[in-house]
Amino acid sequence: MSTNKPKIQYLEAIRGLAAVIVVLHHYTLAFFPTINTANNGSAHYPNLELFLAQSPFNIFYNGGFAVTIFFTLSGYVLSYTYFKTHSISVLKSYTIKRYFRLLIPVGASIVIATVFMHMGLMHHTELGNATKNTDWLNGCFYEAGHFWEIV
Repeated sequence: MSTNKPKIQYLEAIRGLAAVIVVLHHYTLAFFPTINTANNGSAHYPNLELFLAQSPFNIFYNGGFAVTIFFTLSGYVLSYTYFKTHSISVLKSYTIKRYFRLLIPVGASIVIATVFMHMGLMHHTELGNATKNTDWLNGCFYEAGHFWEIV
């Protein structure tokens, strides 16, 4: 698959790694909260989880750091063509394309989560109790309201 605009492959690879780290961060938040909070009360494997929470290894699952890297590189990569051409139309085009490219998956995930909640298929409270992490999981999902509240 070829594209018209050149991609800076090594920066795209770092952005991809940052996205994977964010996914891993959400996994650890849901199932091993002590790794992120260093709160021993929610630990399943206290020694291991506290070690990981307090060690430099947390760079491999630190979502905040990865999001910062991802957005910084995204800003650079997306503005690269503009600074080479100094064309405002490039910025307008990228902005419009990005908006609709992100609107569709974000909107779809909100609709799917809302449908699941209305059907009683979201078991985040039970999962939070099982993983000793009711705060984060219950905070992510609240009772779905009417359609216009969700929109």
